[in-house]
Amino acid sequence: PPSSSSSSLLLLLQDKFIRQSLIVTNSFSFVHMLTLEGFPLFCLSESAGLGESEMFIGRVLSAAGLLFVLLYGTLYSASTKHLGLYNTIVWTNVLAIQPAILNPISVFLLSPSKMQNGNDNDDDATKDWTVSLSFWLLTVVMATSMISANAQIAALAVVTNQASGPSQRSTVNGLTQLGTSCFRMLGTVAVGVLSSIAYNTAASSISSSILHALIPPPKYGSLVVYGTISVCGWYSLAFAIKLKEMATTTTTTTSISSSSSSNS
Repeated sequence: PPSSSSSSLLLLLQDKFIRQSLIVTNSFSFVHMLTLEGFPLFCLSESAGLGESEMFIGRVLSAAGLLFVLLYGTLYSASTKHLGLYNTIVWTNVLAIQPAILNPISVFLLSPSKMQNGNDNDDDATKDWTVSLSFWLLTVVMATSMISANAQIAALAVVTNQASGPSQRSTVNGLTQLGTSCFRMLGTVAVGVLSSIAYNTAASSISSSILHALIPPPKYGSLVVYGTISVCGWYSLAFAIKLKEMATTTTTTTSISSSSSSNS
């Protein structure tokens, strides 16, 4: 009946640990989508990004995807074995988001188009995209984000399912998928709005002093975008650390109760 389903759902959400795991999943989904969707916008931006083509973006993502296929399984298994699930959640939360702050550095490196339009004395090998410093930096950053994000999602799924009973797991997984989808959508919208403001070259021609104070010059747009993503990432990390602390407290309390019962 609908009434029993509603009461079961409310009862499930009253569980502090499950509620916290859903918060971690949703907040991470939002911030990680900022990183994913912000990357092509950064690459395409002429004013504050690399000003590169879709082909360059495809090459970076293809190389990052190859590294993901080769390394993900090994790294996830090693992480959960040596660090445990909760430490894996904490560290992958950091590694999936924070390295993206390095992306603006690629603007100051030699991107392919800048090399081709730059010094004519450079040989063809130096001009080739495969030796571009920005290409390799972005590839490593995106591969790290892909591997860490998938490890985070997998570890959170295991933790959430372990915390819920067999009869509750379908409901918990449904809530997880619903929240993840909604927050990914919000992340996509948020990074689109943020990038349109930060990379807008028309902002430099605005005469209002108030708007000048609110809208950064386009050349600093990438720093604004990725600085915002980094700050959001630290909030997501705080939720993950709280989840770990709750798990540690629960384990300690259970151990003390078991010890007391055996002594009595």
